[in-house]
Amino acid sequence: MKKINVVYAGWGERFTLGQLADDGQDLLFEYSAEALQRGLELSPLKLPLAARTHGEFPAHQLRLPGLVSDALPDGWGMLLMDRLFRKQGRAPQQMSALDRLAFIGDKAMGAFVFEPADDRFDCGQGGGEPGACFNAELSASY
Repeated sequence: MKKINVVYAGWGERFTLGQLADDGQDLLFEYSAEALQRGLELSPLKLPLAARTHGEFPAHQLRLPGLVSDALPDGWGMLLMDRLFRKQGRAPQQMSALDRLAFIGDKAMGAFVFEPADDRFDCGQGGGEPGACFNAELSASY
C-alpha cells in the first residue's frame, strides 16, 4: 500500500496532520495522533477531526480530500507536470494522486508539505526527502 504523510507547515508550526494511503481501490486519510491532540480542524464539514479512517472522496478531486486536492496545481500546472513526466519517460496517466503529491513535496501552494511515509515510496529519483522528487526532476530538465 502506497502511503504519504501530509504535514502542516503554517503559522510557525510544523506537524504531521495525517496520512494518505492508496489501497488500490480508494484513497484513505487518517489524522495523526498529534493532529487530534492539537485540535486544529481545517475542514470540519468534509473531513471532521476524528480518530477514524476517512474515504470515498470525489473523483473530480482525484479521490483526495478537498483540502489536500487544493494543494495540487491548476490545469496549466498539471499540464506542465505531465509534460515533465513524459520527458522523463513516464506515462502521466499512470502517475497516481500520491505520486503527484510526492513530486510536489514542499513546493505546494498553501501550508502543506507531502512526504513519503517510508523509503519504499519512489516518485523517481528523489527519495524520501520532501520536494526531492520535484528538485531532481527540475534539475534534470533544465
